[in-house]
Amino acid sequence: SGVSVITGGEGLMRFLDDLTAEAAPGVSIPTTLNSAGCDGDQIDAMDLGRDGFLEAQMRIIEAYTALGIAPTLSCTPYDREPGPAPGVACWAESNAVCYANSWTETRTNRESGLSALATALTGFAPAWGLHLDEHRHPNILVDVTATIVSASNAGYFDLLKGLILSIREKPEGADIALSILDVGLDSSQRAWLTSQGAVLAAPGWDFDVPASMNAPSHFRALLARPFLPKYFPGHDIYLQIDSDAWVQDWSAIQIYLDAAARGQLAITPQIDRSYNTIYKRPRRYRRTQNYKSFKWSYGWLTADRVARNPILNCGVFALPADAPHWRLWADAIRRAFDRRTLSPRKGWPDLNFKLIEQTAMNYVVFADKAASTFLPATCNWFCAHAAPKFDPDRKLLVEPHAPYQPLGIIHLAGEDFQNRAFDVETLTGEVVKTRLRYEDVAALGG
Repeated sequence: SGVSVITGGEGLMRFLDDLTAEAAPGVSIPTTLNSAGCDGDQIDAMDLGRDGFLEAQMRIIEAYTALGIAPTLSCTPYDREPGPAPGVACWAESNAVCYANSWTETRTNRESGLSALATALTGFAPAWGLHLDEHRHPNILVDVTATIVSASNAGYFDLLKGLILSIREKPEGADIALSILDVGLDSSQRAWLTSQGAVLAAPGWDFDVPASMNAPSHFRALLARPFLPKYFPGHDIYLQIDSDAWVQDWSAIQIYLDAAARGQLAITPQIDRSYNTIYKRPRRYRRTQNYKSFKWSYGWLTADRVARNPILNCGVFALPADAPHWRLWADAIRRAFDRRTLSPRKGWPDLNFKLIEQTAMNYVVFADKAASTFLPATCNWFCAHAAPKFDPDRKLLVEPHAPYQPLGIIHLAGEDFQNRAFDVETLTGEVVKTRLRYEDVAALGG
């Protein structure tokens, strides 16, 4: 605001001329400039019907620039690095005001161009309106509902129980909705889950899986993932967590939910500076598992194009209910199955077949270019790739290297890693031999 000739006019130009003529020191805090009133390259096509418009507009921009204001000419200052920071701002663009107060910790009133300029020059803002806690009460409160989804049969129930307890023990998880895909639980297990407030649904076969592939019954849970909003309707965000994972630090859950609330897939790549996979002798490209999986599902041309990307692990992800990813994911799985009706028809327990839904999601991200954000490894820690350390003071599993950040979600995927006893080094130099299941780590903390 306060940039266009239309809104400022001759009065603004004279005011800015006076400021710059006085050799004033200029702005005292970082300041950006809103959009101008015309496109200099298209001024004739705009047919503004006003002589000298472009010259007057450039006079205003040059005056602001002389005061030390960055001529960004953008009505979205929040897209500029370093981005909004906690604290007080004075923005005059209405969309920026809404964004700052709703999505960030930046506080700003709807300023005029002149009041924003006054703050820029002095470095001070009036203590009023939305700058003050007592005035930051919303007129409309939007309740975004989320559910944590997992799946299990009777054999995996003890792991699922650990996941549920790790959620419910935390204040933030005490009331969050739980949704469980039942692929073979017994009646006592279902009763316990119901007592924890979980909603259960038995998935069908959502794809035509050739009988020759010998898919086990529990494979339905993986193939049901693109249809979670169908099985558990009524939620805004779906956060999938495998039953062989558990939640140690709720901040990871919040990261997933906040990221998905922006309309994108939140997912964690299987890469970290601690993972043993990056220290092994590199395999030839076409011998990597990622390449083999893409080739199995979509052919060598697709594999050659997208398999170079890191593997995105589908054991933990968050996605809004109305995201296009669900349809794209189902389509990608369907194409993979259509291709595998051809010879050879390798099925269970072939690893490429087991990974068909994960490979399809990676296709959606890297080939379909669906909106996604990649989270740090602490949000989905693969113990098979790196055993964590234990901090006896905080009573938490932490990353193996400094700064020893707490791990958010502990994932025990892999061949019998759920029951493996790890040699876990503590930050005090001791070594304890323990499984990394929820109940075992809880016992470490006393």
